[in-house]
Amino acid sequence: MNHPTAYSHLAGREVSTWSEEWRHECEVAAVLAMSPTQRKSFFDGSTDGEGRPGTAVGAP
Repeated sequence: MNHPTAYSHLAGREVSTWSEEWRHECEVAAVLAMSPTQRKSFFDGSTDGEGRPGTAVGAP
């Protein structure tokens, strides 16, 4: 099977868009696209201000 490829800045070469390298590249891009507040919530989890788990940033 011949999978499509794309240039990976992290790998420095063309990689299959079905590869773990490409998945990692997309995850990094998604985290970098987050605002600082969203990123903090993503990595630290969100709380309701009293230390209890709360609703994720951007959730309804």
